[in-house]
Amino acid sequence: MIKRVLLVLFSLLLISCVLYSMETLEKLRVLKKFNTITFSSKSLEEERDRKIAEISSTKKGEFEITEMYNKRMANISRQKQDIKDEYAQKIDIAQRKFNERKKEIEQEIQQLLDSSQEIVTSSISVGNYNADKQQFSIYVQKEGKSHTITVPLSIAPQFKQDARNIIAKGFRKLTVDEDWEYYNWSIQYNGQSYAFGTTSSATLPVYVQSKPTLPPDLKVVAVDFKDNNNDIFLEGDEYGTITIKIKNFGNGSASGITATLKSSGNYNFLEHRNQRFLSEIKPGEVGEIEFTIYADKNTPSQDCQYSIVFDESNGFFPDPVMCSFQTKKFEPPFFFVEKGIEDANGNYSIEQKELVTVTIRLANSGGDGKDVALNVRNPSSDVFFTSNSQTRFTWDTIEKGAFKDVSFEFYTNKKIKDDIPLSIVVTAEDYSREFPLNLKIKQKEISPKEFIFAGKEGANEDISIPGLVIDIEENIPQTNNMNKDAVAVVIGNRNYNKSSVPAVEFAHRDAAYMKKYLINTLGYREGNIIYVNDATQGDFLSIFGTNTNYKGKLYNYIKPGRSDVFIYYSGHGAPDPQSKHGFFVPVDCDPSLVALNGYSLDTFYKNLSKMDFSSLTVVIDACFSGSSEKGMLIEDISPVFIDVKNPVIASKNTTVFTSATGEQVSSWYRDKKHSLFSYYFMKGLQGNADKNKDNRLTVSELQVYIDDNVPYWARREKNLEQTPQVIGDKDRIIVEY
Repeated sequence: MIKRVLLVLFSLLLISCVLYSMETLEKLRVLKKFNTITFSSKSLEEERDRKIAEISSTKKGEFEITEMYNKRMANISRQKQDIKDEYAQKIDIAQRKFNERKKEIEQEIQQLLDSSQEIVTSSISVGNYNADKQQFSIYVQKEGKSHTITVPLSIAPQFKQDARNIIAKGFRKLTVDEDWEYYNWSIQYNGQSYAFGTTSSATLPVYVQSKPTLPPDLKVVAVDFKDNNNDIFLEGDEYGTITIKIKNFGNGSASGITATLKSSGNYNFLEHRNQRFLSEIKPGEVGEIEFTIYADKNTPSQDCQYSIVFDESNGFFPDPVMCSFQTKKFEPPFFFVEKGIEDANGNYSIEQKELVTVTIRLANSGGDGKDVALNVRNPSSDVFFTSNSQTRFTWDTIEKGAFKDVSFEFYTNKKIKDDIPLSIVVTAEDYSREFPLNLKIKQKEISPKEFIFAGKEGANEDISIPGLVIDIEENIPQTNNMNKDAVAVVIGNRNYNKSSVPAVEFAHRDAAYMKKYLINTLGYREGNIIYVNDATQGDFLSIFGTNTNYKGKLYNYIKPGRSDVFIYYSGHGAPDPQSKHGFFVPVDCDPSLVALNGYSLDTFYKNLSKMDFSSLTVVIDACFSGSSEKGMLIEDISPVFIDVKNPVIASKNTTVFTSATGEQVSSWYRDKKHSLFSYYFMKGLQGNADKNKDNRLTVSELQVYIDDNVPYWARREKNLEQTPQVIGDKDRIIVEY
């Protein structure tokens, strides 16, 4: 929005794109012209007034009771004030940016004048000598101006005789009035320096020195480039510095050292001074010269090379050196929004007239965001914010890889039946976007606890920001598969009753998205999926049967010989230390008594082997060693290598996937908010495992993909060994896209 404040401001911001393609005098004229422009907020004010007019209907509806009318008017009044506050900030930001740019232009004018500075030489003509004052009147041809110069009486006659061969050296630079200003003139004669004319501290005179009694020996010992964020790239809208260190290895002092920066290409997107100066480098000392370089927002990604050439007042200059660095295209901010809710009755489902707190995570995966504002937009007269609820939030900067969490509170009346039309509008410099929140009445939402993680709010070094859109959750393949007789069981055990049993942090999320893949990609009907979060031992027994009776709920769902069966479990597993057999850990289980209140893997596989399915896929994301990423489930034991009796693998069209071997730990993938194994299993289903790109994913292709990724990332991220296992029919096609 700020970029559209007015064409003038936009033009001001673009000046730097063209300046360095012009001659110095023309650049100065352009800068002076733009420096006369005044600020106007007219376009923003008109935009504000249009928005207010759009919501300003005050007519009471025929069937609208007074109470609802008053609430609607109060809501409209609040929205008007929000719009006024929003545009007051926008105008303030625009005014501030305009003033900052004006100040920058003034600085650019001064820098341009300084950068126009150059060394000049000129012949002279000598007038009459004033013996009393020991001064000559001399005329400097280059400047076109006369000066007086002090010359001792003893050498004055010879000086006048040699005048036609004497050369004056000095500086000149442009003035704001577009004239040349000459200063710091001097003449070297018979080993002495004679200064005359105007002196200026704008530069150090490089020649007001006696000739050295011993020779200096200058060598460049270091050339370094650094950018502001220290990533080695000079990015658009960023400053960098070239630093040159020069050491004097000789026995005499060097004076008046000039360094000139010369580009090897047409880098009109870079701004810098062309010359820098050092007055003296004594024997054994190191002098340092710096060039500051600014890359504008139109900077491309490319290599830039400069040569740095030197001069010294007595000709003892160091050899030229080269400096190269890479520029990087300007990266605007790129924001993501994620939401979580907390409602009055605690079921994470919004109901009419219920107070709901929405927590928003605003995260930036692009370049640094400046002057960031987040506004909660409410176009409906049937949705109300509570009186103390804040709906506008601002930050000076949200850096690349950083996030901010904010909350607001609302409720709806009884007219809202389905969609709740709230959205989030995010604006920043070079950025504006509206994010619909997609809230619905009686739609299950996540808790903020599922995306607010342990750690400080702010920058995150690897730019993989927790709580953002996850790739496997966004691009779930929609296929034409219609597997109407297929049956699935999906269990996510996250929260355990016993306080010593750590939560399986992403189990609910794993299960929820596995269900989506079953429906969207594999063609399962939602009504044929037995879906349980936080399953108890009773749930396991009722779904899979007991040790003596296999005819549980799953058995009842299966159509003999026709149903493809898919079973997914994410949660804890544990061993019985005595028998070394593995058990699922229900949420009401005491792992130290897992043989009594767990659910046996042996029973699980034995009962499945008795069912008449068309095909069977079992996916178990759990470890059964007694260990977990947060510690041991059973106190005072070491991890146990379990023994599993699995008669079901002898069945045709059966495949069992497990996340790790019996003695290993199953890892979490915190950045992706899933377990490591489930993430790559679903990413494989997404199509990434279809190696030959024939749109047919086989078990063997999925196994190769999982084996290529899970062990590697477990070692890299957790320093753990995790080796997924695949047993059974590996030629079977899992899905056709």
